[in-house]
Amino acid sequence: MGIFESIFKFASMGVMAWGAAYAITGLITFSEGHKQQSAPKKEEGMGNIVGGGVIFAVGMFLVPQILNLLQVS
Repeated sequence: MGIFESIFKFASMGVMAWGAAYAITGLITFSEGHKQQSAPKKEEGMGNIVGGGVIFAVGMFLVPQILNLLQVS
């Protein structure tokens, strides 16, 4: 099962990186909306920040659990 552990480890890191990047772009959008006093941009940015956090959490907690489901004792 060594190869599967490596695959899921890299998948987990990839999903976490994607979530972090999404949250960072949301932070940039939010700050741009704050500077321009634009409520829709602020709302979009905050949604991206929260969405990126959720994606990061999925990569951190749920993707590694898939390997546990596939292992047969």
